[in-house]
Amino acid sequence: MQAVPESINISDIDRRLQIIEKVRSTHHTHIWSLDGEHNVLTTHVVVDEDASKEDVRHIKSEVKELIHGLECTHTTVEIEYGDNDCAMSP
Repeated sequence: MQAVPESINISDIDRRLQIIEKVRSTHHTHIWSLDGEHNVLTTHVVVDEDASKEDVRHIKSEVKELIHGLECTHTTVEIEYGDNDCAMSP
């Protein structure tokens, strides 16, 4: 367990995330299975500097819609404004 399910293509998920309006880029996108049936998704989404609270709500809603059917029981979307805003950067 704790691996990307064989049927899931992370690069494809990232490409699909990046076409959401106001999304500039994505990184640290991970999906793994907890038990072979239920998956966890985490991703960092970089949004336009002028993205509003409503834009962010819409982006998160679009992410959930995009991954519908992947059996994700837990999803974390970290929103970042600008390319240097990643909490995981050194």
